[in-house]
Amino acid sequence: MRYQKITFLAIITLVFGSFTSFGQTVDVSYLNPTSGNGSPYKYLRFGIPSDYKAGFLWNNNAADYGDGDDFSIFTYSNRDISLRTGTGNFIVFPTSGGNMGVGTKNPVSKLQVNGDFYLYSNDAYDTGWGKTHFYWRRHSLIMGSPVGTYSHNTVELKPGGSSTGELISALQLFQALGENNHEERVKITSSKSHPTYFNAGKVGIGTTNPGSELDVNGKTTVNSLRIDGYNPVSSVNGYQNKIEFTGGRHGAIVFKPGGAKELMLGFHDNGNFYWGTGRFATKPNYYAMYLNGDQGHLGIKGKFTANEVQVKVGGWADYVFEENYELPTLLEVENHIIEKGHLQNIPSAQEVEKYGIKLGEMNKKLLEKIEELTLYTIAQEKQL
Repeated sequence: MRYQKITFLAIITLVFGSFTSFGQTVDVSYLNPTSGNGSPYKYLRFGIPSDYKAGFLWNNNAADYGDGDDFSIFTYSNRDISLRTGTGNFIVFPTSGGNMGVGTKNPVSKLQVNGDFYLYSNDAYDTGWGKTHFYWRRHSLIMGSPVGTYSHNTVELKPGGSSTGELISALQLFQALGENNHEERVKITSSKSHPTYFNAGKVGIGTTNPGSELDVNGKTTVNSLRIDGYNPVSSVNGYQNKIEFTGGRHGAIVFKPGGAKELMLGFHDNGNFYWGTGRFATKPNYYAMYLNGDQGHLGIKGKFTANEVQVKVGGWADYVFEENYELPTLLEVENHIIEKGHLQNIPSAQEVEKYGIKLGEMNKKLLEKIEELTLYTIAQEKQL
């Protein structure tokens, strides 16, 4: 014989307003079952001796029906127990602060369920997407292990799975703008074909006070980076696409950091900009090129290759052809070469080695010598 029962650990007073027997009504104040002697229990059964249906149990100390000193309602076979309230409510109201347990005889809270918890509703959105409501009265819903319990906490959203097709999990956060006006702000989805997005203000990682739409206080690793035009600050000549370094006196973009082929672009708050190999490269020369931001000077360590170079200079050597130009005599040229070892107004080999040459100025001086040589040739032709 298998019993199914609901045990109420609080004291429940069962009052029968009337009792019907053989078509007669009998008024009673107390009902004292005669089946059983009270040790460990007494009971009242419904049905006939050959076919029991259900019953009430007045338990004194039988652990099989509760924890002793309680009251049980039970059925036989696989019959259910139904409580039909009509238009009223079903209320469990312990008068002295008792608890209600499902699957346990010793509940530790107002409701303790030992087993799975299943919610189901026939409600649905207009699209047919089913929905079930779960409400709480106050501001926060706190979930977790009881204090003093050594247990990790994880919330898993896991679809049951179906042979029909793919199923996803999603967490959606809404902002209530009115009683029936809700806007979705955050959506986190497990599907690669559905977007995950944050549209609820600034997001901080490693910080509780983000200063921009995404503020990461720490190292960020990405395979690629795309910058779309957005510049809320009217800086950097108003450029829409930019990379900003806001902290420290120096900044750098490093390729293969710490490796034998380390390359870098370096920025300094003194206005200089450097690029070349990094300090951890196998054969570092550090700055292969630099740019002086204050004066606009560009320096290159090594060869410079270009299809075309345009140099702007102030003036050109055509003054040689002017009437008031004092063309040195060939004797003066010869004496200067004998004394100095180089042409007049042309730097010596030692000066070039020490200071280099200014490309535009040097071309101007060379043209000056070519034009002077042209005048010497014309004069010689006239003599011949």
